[in-house]
Amino acid sequence: MLSDVLITLTSRQVDATGDVGEMSFDTLGKSSEKAGRHYITYKESALTGMEGTTTLLKIEPGRVSVVRTGSIEAKQVFVAGEKYAFPYITAFGTFEMVVIPWVVEACLQEGEGRINLEYDLEIDGRPVSRNSLAITVKRRD
Repeated sequence: MLSDVLITLTSRQVDATGDVGEMSFDTLGKSSEKAGRHYITYKESALTGMEGTTTLLKIEPGRVSVVRTGSIEAKQVFVAGEKYAFPYITAFGTFEMVVIPWVVEACLQEGEGRINLEYDLEIDGRPVSRNSLAITVKRRD
């Protein structure tokens, strides 16, 4: 069953020089569950720099996939301790990115709950930032 949800995303990045960037925003989206997997979709905004992009979160035991389509094309897979390389495709070119997750937590029941990702990010083989992303999902009945 597809449910309307309120999604709160809070991210924190610490770059190689130690500069910290933080952002938090709310957006509306959809949540569903099928065969023990949770799916959450929402549209990105100008605030994230990815306007025109739809994000799909696929949550499975021990694994979170983030699939972006539209103005940005990318598929990131988060499994604690497993490095994942992927192309990040934009109108300005394609970049080879790598996520190295060390925390992948997801607790969702009936379309709501929390996801916590902590990971390092590399672009074209260079360490770029240490990141955390907390996502809270609440049903809007």
